[in-house]
Amino acid sequence: MSLKLKMSFFLIPIVLMGAAHAEGPATKPFPRFGLGTNLSLMGINQIHVPVLINKNLRVEPILGFYSDSTTEDENEESSSNTTLGLGVFYNLYPDKKEETAIYIGPRFNMVMNSTTNKEGGNEMKTSRSDITIGLAAGAEYFFTRAFSLGGEVQFNYVMMGKTDTEVGGNTETSKADSSVMSTTGMGVIRWYFL
Repeated sequence: MSLKLKMSFFLIPIVLMGAAHAEGPATKPFPRFGLGTNLSLMGINQIHVPVLINKNLRVEPILGFYSDSTTEDENEESSSNTTLGLGVFYNLYPDKKEETAIYIGPRFNMVMNSTTNKEGGNEMKTSRSDITIGLAAGAEYFFTRAFSLGGEVQFNYVMMGKTDTEVGGNTETSKADSSVMSTTGMGVIRWYFL
């Protein structure tokens, strides 16, 4: 799928919703529940489940899954990645009646990675779980009471787990400790249905 086609899937609903009268996040009673996704042109998206507890507090569980496999002759390679996460956010300006919500708070993620390589009659499996602790700040603009488009920046610390490698029924665990610090950003579309 071309980049222009991907962008049109995101921009057409935004343009259509932009014609509607904008209403702020506090125009409906609490709690409010929704469903959303991050905007990724890389093809690895996560499902967001925002829950607006009250005008000050929001929690947002996330779930992501990615899997691929390649087969060539007798060789096969597959990998999968599952993300489970939770964000807890405080609304910085809860009493404003505007259509923009600005929030800040921690995000916690656990990412479980696994790979399998088969060459001929030999098979090797690896697995590793990483934990991310981050601070996020973001804003979302409500085009309507139910639809918002937002952006978020994050500063993350990733504790990379030890890699378990299984070959021929024997498992070895790496002794290396690794960590990563990084910044990242993402766009998020959210649809609030309650």
